[in-house]
Amino acid sequence: PQAHFDLANALAADGKQDEAILHFRRALEINPRFAEAHNNLANELVRKGAADEAVAHFEKAVEVDPTYAEAHFNLANILLRLGRTDQAIAHFQRAVAIRPELAMAHYNLAGAFLQAGRLDEADAQLRATLDIEPGNAQVHNVLGAVLVGRGRAEEAVVHYRRALEIKPDFPGAL
Repeated sequence: PQAHFDLANALAADGKQDEAILHFRRALEINPRFAEAHNNLANELVRKGAADEAVAHFEKAVEVDPTYAEAHFNLANILLRLGRTDQAIAHFQRAVAIRPELAMAHYNLAGAFLQAGRLDEADAQLRATLDIEPGNAQVHNVLGAVLVGRGRAEEAVVHYRRALEIKPDFPGAL
């Protein structure tokens, strides 16, 4: 299966999506428990607009390897897009538990908490993101908005200013 997997990854990188999907499927025919092949096939299916099939492959990837943080992260992203916020939150939480250094997982978890109206938890995840990427203007800006929503305008100003210090032309903070 490795040869099909490697070829599929190269084809995907070259923009040959249909061929990549074919070779990911061939790798999975040989080894149905190939978690990375399920994950990468699902990523291509997302790009193709086949969200439901992608979810099934992401779910298979995390079933085969429950410690596969990137697959939990990818599954959470598509679940969030599909409006399945609670499920997305659970998979983002698994991703950050497995790999706490994944800044985007913390950031996207914060976004899911925001969608669910859970501002305190969004605040905590944005701060976790800043612990990893203190120079991220976008995160400072979003944290500022969360703080305003929590009635903490004075603290929000600090983060809005920090966003502009990092990136003076930052559109979100203007």
